[in-house]
Amino acid sequence: MRSPNRLLASLSAGEYQRIAPRLHTIRLSHGSTLPHCGVARVYFPGTGVSSILSRMADGTTIEVASVGSEGVVGLPALGSQFSAGPYLHVSHGTLQYMALNVFEAFCARTELGRAVGQFCGVFTQSVMQLVACNRLHPMEARCARWILLTHERLQRANFELTQPFLAMAIGAKSGELADIMVRLAERQIVKHDAASVTLLDPIALRRHACSCYPVLRKIAQTPLNVRPPRRDAGNRANVVTMRPQSACTLCGLTRDYPHKTHAECLRALDADLRSVIQRAKQLTSLRGQIAFESMKKFEQFATPRRS
Repeated sequence: MRSPNRLLASLSAGEYQRIAPRLHTIRLSHGSTLPHCGVARVYFPGTGVSSILSRMADGTTIEVASVGSEGVVGLPALGSQFSAGPYLHVSHGTLQYMALNVFEAFCARTELGRAVGQFCGVFTQSVMQLVACNRLHPMEARCARWILLTHERLQRANFELTQPFLAMAIGAKSGELADIMVRLAERQIVKHDAASVTLLDPIALRRHACSCYPVLRKIAQTPLNVRPPRRDAGNRANVVTMRPQSACTLCGLTRDYPHKTHAECLRALDADLRSVIQRAKQLTSLRGQIAFESMKKFEQFATPRRS
């Protein structure tokens, strides 16, 4: 039986049979925290979506990435104790997980490492796109983008979603998000209650979504191509050309990390993700500072001067 996770499903039957005994299945409800994710475990979403959040010093939380059945969650901790922040499960569904040390061992020499290497490039693109989206696009457009992407990953029109969770994911205030959802409901685009949302008109919602929606949609649908090593042409058709054993399997497919060992590759990837997430925090803080300064200027202008 193949895994519902597309990354695991991209592996050959023999490879999956080797790692299957080390995979465990867990079922989580909406808003649940992924236990030990990014510290001692990595998770492969199957029928749900996981949200990776970043928590600011003032307690504000915003989503920096989301992962569905296309990938794996918990990668920022590879090679260090750094963790992006809370990992929450968006909708009721199943995930498979593996101990982090076992995962690293399999990645070092097997197809799983090549698949994860390809996903790392895709994941970094999505994080960078979300950083720009959270900085530049209006709240309603980001809300529409988030609902559409979650709807497509879950492949159902109705799914569990509370407004506090959505507000946290897109960095909105609860009152602002409530107004947006009311407007969308009045136009019969979505139907929502305290615990769920139903997408009534996806085509209309796409018109409200920001330009990041098709970009992130394409990134999430990027196929993983885990092929065995090529055979030499000519008379040596039966000889398999292998990379030197000291070369990292991840680096062989991710040309941005030209390192010689698996550990060096993990450290480079970890540093890149640290940089992207730190940039997301800086941009979110800057947006709040700009809003505060604008409000101060408005108050100064609106306050009548004493004669």
